[in-house]
Amino acid sequence: MLSGSTPITKAKTTTSRCTTGFQKGIGVGKFVRSNIFAVGGFDWAIRFYPDGVCEAYKEYISVYLELMSDHAEVWALYSLRLVNQVPGLSNWELTLNKQPVVFSSRGKNRFGTVISHAYFKLRSDLELPESGFIKDNRLTIKCLLLVIKESQVCEPGANTEIKVPRSDITQHLSNLLESKEGADVSFIVGGEIFEAHKIVLAMRSPVLKAELCGQMREARMACITIKEMQPDVFRALLHFIYTDSLPNMGNLQGGDKIEMIRHLLVAADRYAMDRLKLICQHILGRSLHVDNVATTLALADQHSCDKLKKVCIEFMASSNAMDAVAATGGYADLKRTSPSLLVDVYRRARTIIGYSLNKGIGVGTFIRSGTFAVGSYDWAIRLYPDGVTEDSKDYVSVYLELMTENAKAKAFYTLGLVDPVTGAIRCNWSRSSPRLFDSSDSSRFGPRSPLFIPRSDLEMEESGYIVNDGLTVECEVTVIKGPQVSRTIGCSEIGVPPSELSEHFGKLLEEEEEVGRDVVFSVEGESFAAHKLVLAARSPVFKAEFYGEMIERGTFSIDIKGMQPSVLRALRNFIYTDVLPADIGDLEGDDNVEMIRHLLVASDRYATDRLKLMCQSILGKYVDVKNVATTLALADQHNCDRLKDVCIQCISSLDEVDAMVRTKGYANLKRSCPSVLADLFEKTSKFRAS
Repeated sequence: MLSGSTPITKAKTTTSRCTTGFQKGIGVGKFVRSNIFAVGGFDWAIRFYPDGVCEAYKEYISVYLELMSDHAEVWALYSLRLVNQVPGLSNWELTLNKQPVVFSSRGKNRFGTVISHAYFKLRSDLELPESGFIKDNRLTIKCLLLVIKESQVCEPGANTEIKVPRSDITQHLSNLLESKEGADVSFIVGGEIFEAHKIVLAMRSPVLKAELCGQMREARMACITIKEMQPDVFRALLHFIYTDSLPNMGNLQGGDKIEMIRHLLVAADRYAMDRLKLICQHILGRSLHVDNVATTLALADQHSCDKLKKVCIEFMASSNAMDAVAATGGYADLKRTSPSLLVDVYRRARTIIGYSLNKGIGVGTFIRSGTFAVGSYDWAIRLYPDGVTEDSKDYVSVYLELMTENAKAKAFYTLGLVDPVTGAIRCNWSRSSPRLFDSSDSSRFGPRSPLFIPRSDLEMEESGYIVNDGLTVECEVTVIKGPQVSRTIGCSEIGVPPSELSEHFGKLLEEEEEVGRDVVFSVEGESFAAHKLVLAARSPVFKAEFYGEMIERGTFSIDIKGMQPSVLRALRNFIYTDVLPADIGDLEGDDNVEMIRHLLVASDRYATDRLKLMCQSILGKYVDVKNVATTLALADQHNCDRLKDVCIQCISSLDEVDAMVRTKGYANLKRSCPSVLADLFEKTSKFRAS
């Protein structure tokens, strides 16, 4: 058995008429059925037996409520009433149950199984002319039916939350871009023309703001030619400006999509759109492979994308990827044009070593250059004039040496001889993949081979390497710092911040210079400046009001009646940011509820549906026995069906109905909105008292 506090999910007062004719004499057990009506998601009808349902009750008319839906079981509260058709005479009512009754479409339970249905009213009393129940051979039976879904018997407040949809500000702006209504600037890109709105562009890009601000109040449409950008890239850029998201690129595959993202990154940098720039870095960072990492690194450096550079460096540092990367044309171009981009530290060092004076010092004996620093490590060049071992005694041996103690460093390097006259370098040794130097063992040296250059080749006069007994050795060192990964994908994730569209809109209200504001509202002596375009994009009511003037320039004023300044301020804040202003949270108790009520009225007035749902959601959480009647009246006046459902569920708690009926709000509701379930509430109270 359901308790008296079971929430009512659907309530409806239904009148059904049956022609009796008086159809008296059709026989005991014969009935007339009303038309089917729907309540609570189930089908119902009223059965009328003019000669009684059985022999025991043949002197009575019998009336039943019947569940018509198949395979259904329903809990309900209900009453049946014979309506007197003579004004001033009372109705005949049968209130049947104090607690919900179960109806089942199987067997007799589809009628509610209440015996008093059988002797609903004596036929003789009904036929009396003065009774007033039969007129023109018709009688009216009224059924008040409250359907209760057992699945919703739960803790108070559960399943009553009014859900608020996600922000629709991006959809509104997308519609604005697509419709081009109010467009006041056009761009020519690769022969194609794109129309847009200055205030939106200026709001989203400081570069476009600087370019367009001076033209913001010009009467004619500005026309700007964009060079060095493809139309598809500019189209995607506009889409992001208006929606804070990338357009669908499903038609682009593989390399074409990556190329589009690269172009978008360049555009984002050009127009100082940081979030788009991070999104592009994020995509490119997740799309790295051997063939494109060098090109991506160059792009990252050119456009100051430090996070993308880090990901590229980590990829290139992977022990199983670098050899393949170094073999690509992109890497060769990068090394030639921008060697400092390979990693975060690079240095070219030269040292002059006296040669002939040291020749003959013996195999395995070396001369060390001065120490030089690269990547926070100390390095030196070792030169063995007579070779490092007996096997290499006919060669000059040259090594790069890590001098820092207790250190490990990963680096690329080259060793070469410099022509002192021309400056040309003969590269005798180059390491295309990084080598791990460890100062604790023999790996502190590189390369492993001692065969740098044959001594005879070096000493030939025509070689030109030895001048004034000096030999110049050049060492190019590139140190790789940071984590050394072994994956073939960059390991660092480039985070993308949440949408900043609402923040950008909010700044339009905060800017002291009031850029582009072209409408002023006057409310009880206070003035509120705004942008017609933004208001029209967010509210169809404002759109209808401004559409004729949208292309006009200049500021005009509108006087708002029937609204408090604080309410308009909150409404304007929501239109621009899609959130309620923070100071509403500072209001407590009744003040908060009252503010939300006013905002609901304003949202209904200007057709801002999401704000209306937000207000319903908040008011639904604050509903109690003291304010539910007032809230229900508000919900009915402004077509808030979900809030009405919450109020009905609150009222259906029979323990609280009597207290609610005694409130001033209920009296006002009954007086001003008698159609809003007032009869339902009274019946619920009677059920509890009987």
